[in-house]
Amino acid sequence: MKERIKNLNYKKLLYTFLFFFLAVINWKTRTADWKTGQYEIYRNLIGVVFALIIMSHYKLEDYKSKKRIVAYVINAFLCAIASPFIFMFQAQREMHVNHPVENAIICLIVFMYAHIIMHTFIQIKIDKRIPNLNWKFFAVFV
Repeated sequence: MKERIKNLNYKKLLYTFLFFFLAVINWKTRTADWKTGQYEIYRNLIGVVFALIIMSHYKLEDYKSKKRIVAYVINAFLCAIASPFIFMFQAQREMHVNHPVENAIICLIVFMYAHIIMHTFIQIKIDKRIPNLNWKFFAVFV
């Protein structure tokens, strides 16, 4: 049993879970009533899933640098400042009831993609290394 746990590929398990979650999101968007706001919640969760797929390629060693920790704290602070503006924008554009879960998911998406942009910027400018592009993974999205 311990050998099976040692040989377990966590990245493959994460991808299996995330692509299963995409299938559940697809099913829920097809069956949800758009007037209740559930459709938008599930639609926005797609962004969270893709951000998790992108972030799964980062190494844990990348998070141990003090410069990166400061950058991520700044990222969290700026996203916290931006969240009221997101709420106001959502309240103006939506025709349905403005659901607080939807707003929280949008704030999470903004934080995650700002994290991805900041991580890539730090890799290129500070670490002086260009991230590799996995062409097989890129082909899935194309």
